[in-house]
Amino acid sequence: MRFLSLRFLTREWRAGEIRVLLLAVALAVASLTAVAFFGDRVKQALGREANTLLAADLALVSDHPLAPAFAVEARRRGLRVSSSAAFLSMALAGDRNLLSGIKGVAPGYPLRGSLRIAAAPFAADAPTRALPGPGQVWLDARAANELGVRVGGEVELGSARFQVAAILTFEGERGGNFMALAPRVLLAAADLEKTGLVREGSRVSYRLLLAGTIDAVAAYQAWCEPRMSRGEKLEDVRDARPELRQILDKAQRYLGLAAVLTVVLAAAATHLALRRYVQRHFDQYALMRCFGASQRRLLGLYFLQLAGLGLAAGLLGAALGWITQLALANLLGEVLRLGLPAASWQPFGLGLLAGVALILAFALPPMLRLARVLTLRVLRRELDPPRSGAVLAHLAGLLLVAGLIFWQAGEVRLALIASGGVLVVMALAAASIQAMLWPLSRLARHLRGNNLIGLRLGLIGLRQRGWETTLQAMALSLGLLALLLLTLVRGDLLDAWRDQVPAGAPNRFVINIQPEQVAPVRAWLERNGVRGARLYPMIRARLGAIAGHPVRPSDYPEGRARTLAEREFNLSELAELPPDNELAAGHWWRPGQTTGFTVEAGLADILNIHLGDLLDFDVGGLPLSGRVISLRKVKWDSFRVNFFVATPRGALDALPKSYITSFHLPPRSGAELAGLIAAFPGLTVIDVAQVINELRALTDRVSQAVQLVFLFSLGVGVLVMLAAIYSRRSERAREIGLWRALGASKRTLRAALASEFALLGLLAGLVAAGAASVLAWVLANQVFDLPHSPDPWVWLFGLAGGMVLVLLAGWLATRDLLEEPPLRALRLE
Repeated sequence: MRFLSLRFLTREWRAGEIRVLLLAVALAVASLTAVAFFGDRVKQALGREANTLLAADLALVSDHPLAPAFAVEARRRGLRVSSSAAFLSMALAGDRNLLSGIKGVAPGYPLRGSLRIAAAPFAADAPTRALPGPGQVWLDARAANELGVRVGGEVELGSARFQVAAILTFEGERGGNFMALAPRVLLAAADLEKTGLVREGSRVSYRLLLAGTIDAVAAYQAWCEPRMSRGEKLEDVRDARPELRQILDKAQRYLGLAAVLTVVLAAAATHLALRRYVQRHFDQYALMRCFGASQRRLLGLYFLQLAGLGLAAGLLGAALGWITQLALANLLGEVLRLGLPAASWQPFGLGLLAGVALILAFALPPMLRLARVLTLRVLRRELDPPRSGAVLAHLAGLLLVAGLIFWQAGEVRLALIASGGVLVVMALAAASIQAMLWPLSRLARHLRGNNLIGLRLGLIGLRQRGWETTLQAMALSLGLLALLLLTLVRGDLLDAWRDQVPAGAPNRFVINIQPEQVAPVRAWLERNGVRGARLYPMIRARLGAIAGHPVRPSDYPEGRARTLAEREFNLSELAELPPDNELAAGHWWRPGQTTGFTVEAGLADILNIHLGDLLDFDVGGLPLSGRVISLRKVKWDSFRVNFFVATPRGALDALPKSYITSFHLPPRSGAELAGLIAAFPGLTVIDVAQVINELRALTDRVSQAVQLVFLFSLGVGVLVMLAAIYSRRSERAREIGLWRALGASKRTLRAALASEFALLGLLAGLVAAGAASVLAWVLANQVFDLPHSPDPWVWLFGLAGGMVLVLLAGWLATRDLLEEPPLRALRLE
């Protein structure tokens, strides 16, 4: 049977019978694998780009020296390795001292990204691959100013003296918790021993930094996790840099959405091509039944043919997808400004699997019909095989496609919403289009006159073909839905990312402002062009009890919950809800209220704090108590001053406090900042401009990558619309031949075709616009967590775009049919 199926495939290839199906499936697989290949490379590149803010791909963090076996195993697996050790200690310069974050780094640091240094505080900086030499340290601007040293000066760390060799302006690994940053002193790890500061029992954070291919890092992580002991944990960029997590998560979800829609569109294109292939084999299989072929033999022959065809289409499509993404990467590498790593081989396997799965998924229903083809069809071609058992066969096919969707989505909720939305669209399209066809046929009866005969023929054609028209409209609706949905979600994403780090975002924080300095500092800011900067009172307080229950760190699991239970919080007074905050529960302060707390919703969830709970804080031995009045959602990545816990105005009057503010200064404002430090020596200025620039650059590149994948997915949608039109090309050829034989002119037939395609596009566009509007809202709220407002333009683009695209596709598919002799068209099989 294998040889017979191969002979049939060879014969049909020579006759051109299976070329259309092979091309349709190969293009569908090519579209799927090209998006998968390119999306995989972009995802890896974006992850590597984000890892520059971790200084590595993975970090093993410990509160004690790590066993050498971890580094040995990493090198054995081909990973690049470096390390660091950081702790708090006093730095001395002359008669000044400063509690600083001392950090020793090993050769190769950082493994991702680079450090930036300058010759003086707030001066122009540049990236460097060098590290402090023996006997040298790099200070950040804050440490240099507070110690009163410049490049070339000396500082004392423990029992050793070091020369200041440069001003450190950017160190990605420091993270985004700017309020907790100590002044940085960076030195070579080999010099830590001579300081005498690292001894048994010292509180030191040890980090083993690792970088390599994604597979190698993942394999090492899997090896490492069961071997870690207490006090050891693994961190990637999502753990160490929470301000990047939302950007990367949303980008990956969008790539997943594009992949899901590509699977659906590829399935639609395959189904349309396969229907025609099966219909053209009814006669052949009826003849074989006359020659004594059993149903089992016919099923086996058909299965082997399609499995071989699917494998060939999968190989061809995967190869085309690989070539396409290579061309796309070469063309767009400079635009993206990302070094795209090599793609993994997983998308190639996906292509092979998709080729076979797509064909077999949609071949099951017609396979059952072919097995039941009647021998009488040899004489009476209008006798089609019965459709019994088609429901279960369609269900099995849909399950195969659903498996591909869940594989590509990478997230259950996204897969369920997207696939459920597609099913709803198909059902709505079928029901609404069937409902619309009846009034259209009534309209056709009332059209009179030679000028309207083309429109009348177009309306009659839509009605006469009934479910054929419905099937075409469903496929067209899916194509248009993909275009509109990706456009709407992309717009929401880009708007959110554009607003995430606005041009005027604060890039300087000033802390340790004393109450008597508030007015002079505000006046200095106004003299230097900073308008409307808000100065917030701030106290340090430790949470002692929640609803009468003492807060013990040991009661919480290790990780973020225990860290929050151990730490001190910065509390402030808020008269009104800040612009980057949103009430999640409860209410804002009542007029005249001076007690109570508003708590950040994430902190409340982690520490199990509820509305109405009594919170007891210890402020340097002084009690501060109150009930939780409200919970807030805080946009931490706004780079403005925000607080986990705040009180109404007046609640902190009796407590010792300092003030904090944030503001934006343009680049090259070093002289002004130096003047601020000179005027108020006790202030601490934290410069986050470089971190904002890095975050903004990453956001820009993610946006560009999303737009490029979006454009590529648009092409897949257009492919489905072309497949929907081409699926009835031979029937249209016979219809056109018949009309011409009856005397219809080319002009009349052009008008009839244009009317039919325009109305088909309008119907498909109407369904797609409505479905895209609803699905975009659901995805924005349930998957991407984005603000979304209805866009009335989607209806215009859906209706007009559907009509124009279907008209164009119809013209491409039928323009040569009007030129064929009627006799030749009527003889087409």
